[in-house]
Amino acid sequence: MRKAIIWIHRWLGLLSGLVVLVVCMTGALLVFEKEIRTLTEPYRRVSPKSLPVLPPSRIAAHVTTHTGFMVSSMDYGGTEKSVVCTLRTGERPSRSTLVYVDPYSGAVLHIKDLRRDFFKWALAGHYYFWLPSKPGKLLVSWATLTFSVLLLSGLVVWFPRKRTQLKQGFQVKWRAKRKRLLYDLHNVLGFYSCAVLLILAATGLVYGFSWFADGLYRATSGGQPLPKTERPLSDKEQPSPIANVIDSVFYRHIEPKLYDSGRVQTLHLAEKGTEAVWLYDNPDASTRYRRETRYFDRYTGEELQGDGAGFYASVYAEAAFADRLKRMNYDIHVGSIGGLTTKTLAFLACCVGGLLVVTGYWMWWGRQRKLNQKKQQTR
Repeated sequence: MRKAIIWIHRWLGLLSGLVVLVVCMTGALLVFEKEIRTLTEPYRRVSPKSLPVLPPSRIAAHVTTHTGFMVSSMDYGGTEKSVVCTLRTGERPSRSTLVYVDPYSGAVLHIKDLRRDFFKWALAGHYYFWLPSKPGKLLVSWATLTFSVLLLSGLVVWFPRKRTQLKQGFQVKWRAKRKRLLYDLHNVLGFYSCAVLLILAATGLVYGFSWFADGLYRATSGGQPLPKTERPLSDKEQPSPIANVIDSVFYRHIEPKLYDSGRVQTLHLAEKGTEAVWLYDNPDASTRYRRETRYFDRYTGEELQGDGAGFYASVYAEAAFADRLKRMNYDIHVGSIGGLTTKTLAFLACCVGGLLVVTGYWMWWGRQRKLNQKKQQTR
């Protein structure tokens, strides 16, 4: 049985290793993305002034005049941060351009082309292995599932046959020869990182496979299926200029909270038809799980009620356990759920995950070379 598990472990590792290596290394790069951006992108911050922060209609007008495109959404991150706008460059919001705007004057501070952004490049590797989205997502998802099997089979292989060998499974012999050192790095570090890597893999599979996300929700909700998100619609019977509505939402819900430290509020502008205006209100920008979604009629400004799970399931304090867990999935996956401690754990685990691939390949290559040498000697 043990030999069969080792054989499965070896060949699954060889088949999925390259993709797993890329996913782990890009994951490690992305763990501290926010902190690195804060240090390297000065246009994210502004000096606080005694002037009032401009409402969305004024911000949108300045951006449209400067770029020639309509604004799709905007992030208000407080009195010391620039307003971050996404553009609508056609029928859909553009995911390739961000515009940073001074919240007091409306001046455009910076236009970021995300097609040339290092972290977006890393994210494309992490999500899609730099392939087209559908086949890339499928490849990464299956590689992640395979990696989960590798971790579990590796744990079985790690368990010593004799009690006297147990100590060897907890210590790396740094002064040992290369073969033994490679084995220890693969075996011992794999054991210590196994739990964290399994959590990262499982939370990643929530995004990779709908059946996995639904199964996890059912398991944590007492058998209830994952609800479909249904955003409410605006009433077309009562037309009103949308600028008045988004400014009304700003003055009623965004402006009173601008001085809350760490809060970020994202306003999505309705573009056409019966689409509603919606607002993400996140009291802590370092995580996402407490973010609440509110909808407003684009014509009347009246608050509407949406249905669904995760971020779309009422307010956080009223959400059921399964919905809270679904909200936390992203923050668990990126390590931000517990602040710097869990981020560091996620970073180290990702590095070890990449190391497992490298040491595994190296041991396999050494074994193959030794077998080839024996074959040549017997000829």
